[in-house]
Amino acid sequence: MKLEKFKERNNKKIGIVLFTVCCILLIAGVYFYSSFAIYEQNQNFNVINGTVEDPGDLYFAFYVDDIISKTMPAKGSGYILDTEKSSCTNGATPLLNTDSWNIEIDNLTTTHTKCTLYFKSVPLATDYIISLADTTDNLIYDETVDNNLRYIGYATNNYVSFNDQTWRIIGVMNNVDDGTGNKETRLKIIGSEYQLYVLATMFSLNWDYDVSGNYDNDWTSSQLMDLLNNGAYWNRTTGNYYYDNNGTITNGTVDLTSAGLTEEAKTLIDDAVWYLGGAPSANTTVIDFYTLERGTTVYEGRPTTWIGKVGLMYPSEVGAPICSPLLQL
Repeated sequence: MKLEKFKERNNKKIGIVLFTVCCILLIAGVYFYSSFAIYEQNQNFNVINGTVEDPGDLYFAFYVDDIISKTMPAKGSGYILDTEKSSCTNGATPLLNTDSWNIEIDNLTTTHTKCTLYFKSVPLATDYIISLADTTDNLIYDETVDNNLRYIGYATNNYVSFNDQTWRIIGVMNNVDDGTGNKETRLKIIGSEYQLYVLATMFSLNWDYDVSGNYDNDWTSSQLMDLLNNGAYWNRTTGNYYYDNNGTITNGTVDLTSAGLTEEAKTLIDDAVWYLGGAPSANTTVIDFYTLERGTTVYEGRPTTWIGKVGLMYPSEVGAPICSPLLQL
């Protein structure tokens, strides 16, 4: 039997090693926590233009008015995604679907993605109204039962900036029904320098054709109504559109990627009841037009009202039929 010298266990050395390992793990944990502590894993999102079937650990951090928040603002709370400040790692881009109020991630190609989302308050409609004190000569309360305040006169200085475009204020409209019976006072504006109007002039974009290219003279099924409220204009994209090409109805393409509504602009537009009543003749006064528009005289049983966000100018408002959203005042 061979005898070897007994070696005492070096507890001090083992303790130093264990302490060092714990320090390394602690530092790594702090770094990981600082990187992800403010991010909340969230599966309530849509992925667009991505290549990841299961995005896995996608994390969101919310900032409201530059203050960290546990949740994103609720729909209708007066906030919109600040796309200039918001960003995602791994080259992804966050977008806010204002209809479903979900975050959509563009160009999501890998897992373990963090998105920092900044929300800013949108300006109230009153912020768009220029000073009325200097233009009192161009303002008048109409004689309708709603007693609306309107701008009048050809050279009225009622220009405002909306949707990165120049618009004009038609007036302050009272008792506007949002479609549920709730009545509000709204600011109504109309496009001035407006690409859609140019397209309508160039391609004869007819409002009285439906989305299948059939003539039906019904605004509620009109292709123009669909384009403005659901299609290319509302979504700021391109779309197909039937137009009159020297008497031949042709399916063409309209490009509204620069003239369509921005996400911020859409938050300022709400549903409203639009009246579709007609007039028996053109020899009708403005006040008569206003009454007839809200009447029941329509062509062959067509609807008398329509609930939507973007429509055409009423005959009683006088002028070319350019899009005119109703903004909440």
